[in-house]
Amino acid sequence: MSKILGRAGVLVAVGLVASACSGISVGGLGGIVGSATVAVGVKVSSPSGEINPSLLGVDGPGAQGAVSSLAQLGLRYDRTDVGFEGTYDGQPVYNCATGAWNPASLDQRVNMIKAEGSIPELIIDYTPPCLASVDVPGVNLTYEPPDLGPNQAKWDALVYQMAYHEISAEGVRVFEVWNEPDGFFWYGGLAGYLHLYNDTVPVLERAAAAAGATIQVGGPALAFADPVWIPAFLADVAANHLPLDFLSWHYYANDPMVGPGGIIPNPPPGTTPYWYNPLLSARSYGEQVALVKKFVSAFPSLHPKLWIDEWNVDAGYDVRMSQTYGAAFAAAVLDSVQSAGLNRMDFFNAWNSSGGNPPANWGLLNPNFTPQPVYYTFMFWHEMAGESQLPVSVPDQLLGREDGRVGAVASVASNGVVHVLVYNFLAYDLSGNYGTTDPNPFDHQVDLSLNGLKPGSYTWTQSLVDAQVNGTVVANGSVNAGSASVSFDQPGESVSLFTFTPAG
Repeated sequence: MSKILGRAGVLVAVGLVASACSGISVGGLGGIVGSATVAVGVKVSSPSGEINPSLLGVDGPGAQGAVSSLAQLGLRYDRTDVGFEGTYDGQPVYNCATGAWNPASLDQRVNMIKAEGSIPELIIDYTPPCLASVDVPGVNLTYEPPDLGPNQAKWDALVYQMAYHEISAEGVRVFEVWNEPDGFFWYGGLAGYLHLYNDTVPVLERAAAAAGATIQVGGPALAFADPVWIPAFLADVAANHLPLDFLSWHYYANDPMVGPGGIIPNPPPGTTPYWYNPLLSARSYGEQVALVKKFVSAFPSLHPKLWIDEWNVDAGYDVRMSQTYGAAFAAAVLDSVQSAGLNRMDFFNAWNSSGGNPPANWGLLNPNFTPQPVYYTFMFWHEMAGESQLPVSVPDQLLGREDGRVGAVASVASNGVVHVLVYNFLAYDLSGNYGTTDPNPFDHQVDLSLNGLKPGSYTWTQSLVDAQVNGTVVANGSVNAGSASVSFDQPGESVSLFTFTPAG
């Protein structure tokens, strides 16, 4: 049994769930492992805006066994390829001779997405080989422009057939034109992509009109917030009076083209991950949102939603994505884009399928559908989503860098429940441990204070993701005061969710 001292001077008994990693301390009592104390203040009496639920989305519906777990997260959008180049039951989904398209494979994925409770976002890609503009040995024809010369009419007919079916039969309302055309998945360059968007979007609108529906269309799903492509794309859309309901791009913070190791290979087994990028930053996501907003402001006729619809630590194998580093990273990124005013976000990805050497580890769920630590960050955000955001004060730490930085996001519900998400994210650890030990050198004591709580009794719980526990309640107690404080240890690479509930 430990104690907590409320701001009103009322000493209140607090019952704690046994946990060696929670490190709860009251009024200086108890042992705290780690470095300087960080004071986090929450002003409960000044709600504004909301915690954005549309920041919880994923790329890829996973598999049928993942549906029930994903449905618990309140995922708003789930992105998936149309895959015109694909096959189903051993046959191409697009018949070059007849122009017929088989919807079975896409429909299965759309229905899984809907079973999750999510909105399908369909990426209109890739090129059926018979619509490719060139035929060069060794070239991946599925990344060639599909709408050049005589193929334009065939492409338009294919897009119309797909869109009308998905809109009318499956209720799809969100379409994105292509995937990373400034990257590896498009050989047509900027001019070719602008031509594709100009061809494709009017066809989508015609299909929607025929189905009696209103849809959202957008793109270009760039590999990053590309300062060359985005202004050119916006200028073309504005000049041609094309619909643009959302502007999309991607970002993986550990860009494999940056860092001490150059292009990053898979890490050799048993070696120190020397190649981790010291330039990695969660704040960069919010900075990109601000940059894209600046680009859009130059075109007053356009008002697209801003959408990062692929993001994670890395687009390849990175062991940290399946550790608590991934959970702390996600919390820091969500904080960054919430503050910057991003409209929507899709995490890559939902589920790690088995296979590969090393196996993929970038999903919310493991191959056996058990949660990775990052899943619980999503769960914590879901608890807060839609609630009114509260002002939070957190001091700058280490000159504002993110090395062992404690951050927080807070909300209040209409029934008076207060949530406070606290994270401790270390972007770069030269030792290579990245929070895999507990305690670790980057632990911080946190003094959390809530000011402006309505008078009365509150119970509280702390749920934690760290090196020892995954999303479980590690401490609980009660307060009887207008404001309250709790002191606790926030391990390096960890996330906590505090929930204060009115007792009456």
